[in-house]
Amino acid sequence: LGDALAAADRSGAGAYRRAAARYVGRLERLDEAVERCIARLPSAERTLVTTHDALGSYARRYGIRIVGTVIPSRSTAGQPSAGEIAALVQTIRRERVRAIFPERSLSPDVEEAIARESGARVGRPLWADALGPEGSDGATYVDSIAANTAALVEGLSGGAIACRPEA
Repeated sequence: LGDALAAADRSGAGAYRRAAARYVGRLERLDEAVERCIARLPSAERTLVTTHDALGSYARRYGIRIVGTVIPSRSTAGQPSAGEIAALVQTIRRERVRAIFPERSLSPDVEEAIARESGARVGRPLWADALGPEGSDGATYVDSIAANTAALVEGLSGGAIACRPEA
């Protein structure tokens, strides 16, 4: 992006490239900090159930296993059937999933019902498909990844571990 801006506005090329390099450095520090936070979780606790599979890349990058989703598609428009909910409850019990994580932009009603039925708890909502409003803990990409990591570590550890990555 820095190179594209530099090409479009040669007078500001140096500033664009410096800003891009600073941001890449920040992303690299964030990545390392997220790795350290997730590493504090025993591998058996790195099992995730979310509203839908919007965190697949994050999960793969940090060694988290997505064992189920409330909405069995990438779209948030669908609703799970009774059979899909029953199967997810069984998966949560079998895999001993501690927490189900709703998305901030959607109502957590189905997640709360599944948590009651399965014995899991509802974790703090995650930023998945959209960033949050200015001033929120999801206002930027970096903020949203840090907030999601803190919520996941807390929820997957049953509240025993707190870790918020800093970039």
